[in-house]
Amino acid sequence: MLSTLLLMTATAQAAPPVPTAQQQALYEALRVRHDPPTCAALNALSPDPVTDLAWLVDQATQPPWVGMRAAQCLLQAHPLASQSHFERWLATEGHRGIAILTTQHIDELPLDVATALTVVALSGPDRADVQPRLALSEVPQVKALATR
Repeated sequence: MLSTLLLMTATAQAAPPVPTAQQQALYEALRVRHDPPTCAALNALSPDPVTDLAWLVDQATQPPWVGMRAAQCLLQAHPLASQSHFERWLATEGHRGIAILTTQHIDELPLDVATALTVVALSGPDRADVQPRLALSEVPQVKALATR
């Protein structure tokens, strides 16, 4: 009986997360190969675009551009609200693409967000990839952090 319960618990934990209707709609919109929708159009598909786009970054693996496009919209349209998600991604293994994307947009972010993400990125697993890019930033505070 106990072994059956343990097996059932293990099986339940291994089940992939089921997307909400909004997450599925965002996925369908982002999975197109060419001419993806704008971030504004994506925001209109969800009452909570930050949560739903972050869910796609974490869960959507195919096609690979879905998560990257979701992350790009989070950076462009919701930098303050998505800061904690980016801090988590920058601090953990397996998010090299997100780390590079973040450095590409670092100069466009509000200063507080840019400096916080720079600090996390420079202490994260992708430091070797992000440090040279951050050192080229036009934001003096970011550049200073990256060249210490």
